[in-house]
Amino acid sequence: MLENENCGEDAQSHACKVLEVMVLQCKDTVSQLLPRIIKTVLERVTKTVKMKLCRSMCLQVVIAALYVNPIGVIEVLEKLTMPPTGEPVCSQFFSQWFKQADCVRG
Repeated sequence: MLENENCGEDAQSHACKVLEVMVLQCKDTVSQLLPRIIKTVLERVTKTVKMKLCRSMCLQVVIAALYVNPIGVIEVLEKLTMPPTGEPVCSQFFSQWFKQADCVRG
């Protein structure tokens, strides 16, 4: 759903909430999927986002993953790069998180 550009941002926000809950509640089951989940969510954030809620929900998925597996998530964030600059996603992610700290809710 996050990769489908025809889905609305409201539906994508709900999909992110489901991913967040899955990461938190099924941590052992989804641990192998965390790199793919993080990549998909962050790719969505790099596209145009009209609703602040959608960006916030995407960030919350990564924050939940950080809570569950901080070392593994940091490794994934260090490996991913931002197109077209090629800089690591890690610094961009934390910058966005702190910029939108007022919007990030549980």
